[in-house]
Amino acid sequence: MLQPIKRVFSGLALLSSIVAGGSMAGGVAEASEEQMKREGLTEPLPPSSGKAALLMVEFVNEWLAPDGKLRGLMQDQQLFSQSQIAAQRVLAAARQAGMPVIHASLQLSSDYRELGRVAFGLRGAIPRAGTWQRQHRGWQFYPPFAPRPNEFVVSGRAGASAFAASDLDNYLRGQGISRLYLAGYATQVCIESTLRAAHDLGYEPVVLAEATAAFNAAQQQYFLNDIVHHFGWAISTEDFIANHAAAPESKSSLFAVVDSEGLPEAMLRSVQVPGAKIPGVSSAVGVESGRLLLLSGQVPVAGDGTIATTLKEQLEQVFLNMDATLRQGGSGWKDVARMTIYVKDYRPEWLTTIREVRDRWLQSHEPASALIGVQALFRPEVQVEIDAIAVRGAPPSQAASPGSV
Repeated sequence: MLQPIKRVFSGLALLSSIVAGGSMAGGVAEASEEQMKREGLTEPLPPSSGKAALLMVEFVNEWLAPDGKLRGLMQDQQLFSQSQIAAQRVLAAARQAGMPVIHASLQLSSDYRELGRVAFGLRGAIPRAGTWQRQHRGWQFYPPFAPRPNEFVVSGRAGASAFAASDLDNYLRGQGISRLYLAGYATQVCIESTLRAAHDLGYEPVVLAEATAAFNAAQQQYFLNDIVHHFGWAISTEDFIANHAAAPESKSSLFAVVDSEGLPEAMLRSVQVPGAKIPGVSSAVGVESGRLLLLSGQVPVAGDGTIATTLKEQLEQVFLNMDATLRQGGSGWKDVARMTIYVKDYRPEWLTTIREVRDRWLQSHEPASALIGVQALFRPEVQVEIDAIAVRGAPPSQAASPGSV
């Protein structure tokens, strides 16, 4: 059964209270239980009363294309990038499981007549920004997230919520859908508005935490810690994938390394990120008798199988995939001991871009590293591949990544 995500900061506050007031154990226990009830942590996500669907909110050019007018609002680019890979994996898992997928954008007239005469809030901000006009490409779905012919596309929407003036409610009721998994942008605006509307209309809204992004990490954390439980639930994308993939893959398996006499010297654990299986290859292998995590070459293949065209975009995808592998293996960026970057047809002028992306992910951590130019990689369009060796530190649920919540 799916579990709501932990409120990390609330948990830390409770731990601080326990440490500071050890002689008041009874009072702390009562406060802890009360806080858990208030935040909805005592109850797991219940079985749905009907069908479930995935709602992809605004995976469009305005947010995701390099020239998108809203892209600059994302102050935490790491959080934003991480949300894209998480959303790709969620979308792939839903499609594999045969779950209905719904896509919501926003198409407005050139004079914004749908927003009314009084310009305030989004009704004023959207015309000033010149976004979402029907004659421009900003509202169109970004290619990696483009709807398939059998997937429903919301029409008529004229507000922050995907339900605002749209045909979404009618479609859901007609299909017998009661649970709605939410992914998209921006967390504190359109996702929150959709969450509240879904609750008030009687649906069961569930936010896919890593597959959404606010403008910055503080906004994302506030939403997940203090808003969601009033109107629904939030779960991790890993839980969603593990519970909805058509053929869930084992996250790990054990096999032994033996000496010349057939006696076991070490146990190796195959580490596999759900939804990212490559035939015949483990994402990483952990040495159970020690703390080593040996990563396979991480490549810039997105959850839907697509590969970006620029070196910078491919680097971002590789680091996103590597982040997922590290966390699945019980490690994190601070635990990386060695890293090798392979770049096809390397040119010295690319070094600045490589360092900029790498340093943003490593956050001042300095592993032993190598940068190697190669003639070719496993597919002609692939420009970069990274392998690494890490030690295993905190469990996967605690291994934080830049911009994670």
